[in-house]
Order: sequence, then structure tokens, then C-alpha cells
Amino acid sequence: MKKIFSLFIIVPFVVFSQSEWIEVDSKDFMNTIREFEQTIQLDESYSMETTYDIFKNYSDILPVQSVHGKLTCRNGKELNVSQMGFFMIQDEKYNLTIDTLNQQIIVQKPDSSLFYRKTINDVAAFSEITEAVYKKEVLGKTLYSLELKSGYPYHAIEFEFLSKEIISQIIIYSNQPYRVEDYTQESDKARIVINFKNLKKGIRVSLKDFVETADLIVVKAKEFHAIGKYKDYEVIDLRN
Repeated sequence: MKKIFSLFIIVPFVVFSQSEWIEVDSKDFMNTIREFEQTIQLDESYSMETTYDIFKNYSDILPVQSVHGKLTCRNGKELNVSQMGFFMIQDEKYNLTIDTLNQQIIVQKPDSSLFYRKTINDVAAFSEITEAVYKKEVLGKTLYSLELKSGYPYHAIEFEFLSKEIISQIIIYSNQPYRVEDYTQESDKARIVINFKNLKKGIRVSLKDFVETADLIVVKAKEFHAIGKYKDYEVIDLRN
């Protein structure tokens, strides 16, 4: 329900194109991720738009569901994230998730992993969950495919880089079906395609509609109460 990412790699048109997957060391992928993270300053604002296309099976052409989302980070410390029908807000004190379907506001502790930046020490941990890492370059794009070890909900994850600053697409190959009402079969294995666009940084980021936790809740007698447009929502405190 949380966490979203963005990234990019500029390759000259005349550069040799490796159109077949080749196996590479996991350090190759981790170094690319770390290089991207360094393009955004720790206290910098940024935003991006997302589209989630969910397919019933790996080979399906038409998605069973398509949803749009957006992520806005203010000063590298606060988040507004709309995705998959939920709206998440995080600051230094709280993480709030607004569930409009069930009319609930979920209060949790801030998730520090949303701002965590990879270190060289993460390479070993990453290697523990991957069976193999593959890479190819096609038409100026650099793609990585991470094949995960058995026991994880996903079989593989693909990343498409257009430059150092943006991952334009992430494709997730699930080991289980995406449940859509009555016609989902247990043999189905979902594919989720996440597209990222319109990455903006610094002064280009619009913050005029940025929502703060104080716009949604107040604390009275050590209890949370919803206010404003969500004043009738149930507030659930999951911090303990």
C-alpha cells in the first residue's frame, strides 16, 4: 500500500545495443540504484506520476485493472502518495493511510524505509534474495531482470532505466493470482506493470495542494480524531 520508486540512463544512439539478456553480478544493479539515489539531494522535493496496469497472467495483453497514482515528496522528509485506491501521508511523527472505501484513517509510525538510501553493505543482503540478475540494453534503454529465490511472493522483477534519474517502468511477475471477483483461477500468476513519468525536482515541484497530517487528524485527550473532509472517518491507531 506504500512505497513507490523512480529512476534513468542516457545512452548515445550509436552505442552498441546488447539485445539479449546476460547474467551480471548483483553489484551491477545495486550500483545503478545507488547512482540514481544520489541524483536527488537529501532535502530536495520531488514528484512523479504512476500508472499501474495489472494483468491476470504473464502473457495477457489487456489488463484486468488500470489505476493512476502520484507521489510528492516535500523537502525530502514528507510524503503524499496516491496509489491503488489509497492516499498515504507521512511526516516525521506519523504515517497516515486514508482508506476511502472503508472510510478509515490508519495511523502508524513513520516508515523510515521510504527514505532509506542503499549502502555498499546492502549488496550482500540483496544477493541473499536473488537467484540471478540479468541485464540488457535496447534502443537507449538499460533493463535489469531480478530473478528471486523461491519462497517470495514474486518470481521476478524487471527495471527499465532511461537515464540516471528515472526508472521509467517496473514489471513484477507474481507467484500468485491477482484476485478479481469470481473469475480468478488459482493457476493464474499476475503481472503488474508500473509506469513512471513526469519526474520533477526542486523548484519545479508543485506543493500548493500538499496535504499535511494536521489537515486530517487532531489529538484530544491522547486520542486521534478525524477532521475536515474526513471528519466522519474511523481512526485506527496501529502504532503499538
